[in-house]
Amino acid sequence: RVGAMGGPQHGPEFSVAEERMLEGTWPMDLIRDPTKQPRVVTDPGEFLRELLIGEHLNDCVVLPGGVDLLDMRLDQTFPDDVRQCFESSDTVASFLTSLRSQPNCAAYKLRLMYLDHNKRRQKEVTGSVISPQIRKDTIVEKIDACLEDLNAQRFDANLLYVTELRHQNTLRHPLSGEKVKTIVRKDIKDELGNWAKWTSYWDRFDEGIFVGGRFSGKALHVDQVLWSNVGKNWAGNKLVALWPPGQPSIDVLDDLQNSLFTPPLTRQEANALRSASTIAFVRPGDVFFFSGGVSHTVLSVSPELSLTGYESFCTLNPRQLDFFLSTGDDRIQHYDFGMPEDEFEDLKDDLMDAFEDMVDEDRQAHPTEGGTREPGWWRRGYKDPQLLDTLRRFYSQGLRRILQDAYIRKNAASSVLEVGGGAKRAKCGDS
Repeated sequence: RVGAMGGPQHGPEFSVAEERMLEGTWPMDLIRDPTKQPRVVTDPGEFLRELLIGEHLNDCVVLPGGVDLLDMRLDQTFPDDVRQCFESSDTVASFLTSLRSQPNCAAYKLRLMYLDHNKRRQKEVTGSVISPQIRKDTIVEKIDACLEDLNAQRFDANLLYVTELRHQNTLRHPLSGEKVKTIVRKDIKDELGNWAKWTSYWDRFDEGIFVGGRFSGKALHVDQVLWSNVGKNWAGNKLVALWPPGQPSIDVLDDLQNSLFTPPLTRQEANALRSASTIAFVRPGDVFFFSGGVSHTVLSVSPELSLTGYESFCTLNPRQLDFFLSTGDDRIQHYDFGMPEDEFEDLKDDLMDAFEDMVDEDRQAHPTEGGTREPGWWRRGYKDPQLLDTLRRFYSQGLRRILQDAYIRKNAASSVLEVGGGAKRAKCGDS
């Protein structure tokens, strides 16, 4: 491990139990490769500062034990029914059976993924494999169809993976009051407090929860938007592989999109892992972030179930913002995965709202002064007097970048256009 400021590692250290766990997963020389290690940051304040202003297009940043350090333990953040279902289950099938029996089950929604062994491709349970013409949409229908197929041994129960578990309908978040579907009661966004307003985009409305057993996971893909993901890993161990942005990500998707890198690996999969830029071993309780806009895959490797939740975000860091705005550019993002243009325009509307809010925020007090709610990590003693100046400078650069976009330039509010043109105020952070 490394110090509070983070930095490159010279190969990870594993316990005897972890060594046994990793045997027979991915090649150990790759898991140990010092050039492929994530960046480890041990101080929660430095971790959140790095999230706000750092560049991580080709990196994964890990806060060991972050769930405890940021007061996000399972019993603090999850609905009791979902938590109890998870804690009483040792397989995904038993978790689904337990969740199916809950009186409040219909209040949730999820997606279920299984592995097509003939093609080694991950597919979604949308209807029973036995009766595929009958689409199953509600959580009860999906679970029943899935359990029917499992009983008929239509696919491997061990490789079943729950994705994007959330509320069926929108609710008010207990801390912020915003409309959300996430089941998580406290997120990284809440821990950042008012500093979260100094980001270009933050989505925890559709924050998803992922549950899997050993050798299940999320197949190789790139997110439909070139944003970043911050994960809270409440339980289980995972391997996360990331590829470099742009053409290397496109090339590996050409060959292996939707492939689940479950052992034993094919020669093509093993060779693809050797071209990955990062292979991270994520432990129970770790919090980590990476770019979802690069090709990535996740494999659960622990005997016990894994449980992880992700928020999506884009910061003001110039490279991160430029990458986000490149969504749909098939020179950077594989054409099979990009969000439709009209839907991405909705996200650009959210981005414009965020920049307008930052105009108002900058006119108010510093995020830690004037009665504004102090984020927990600042209360615990982390101070960086340069943070706000850096964010103001990034904001100014970001304004110039977003106004290069024709849709944004046409639809931006006058307050944003004024600041972007320097008509009313000096450039933020340039003084």
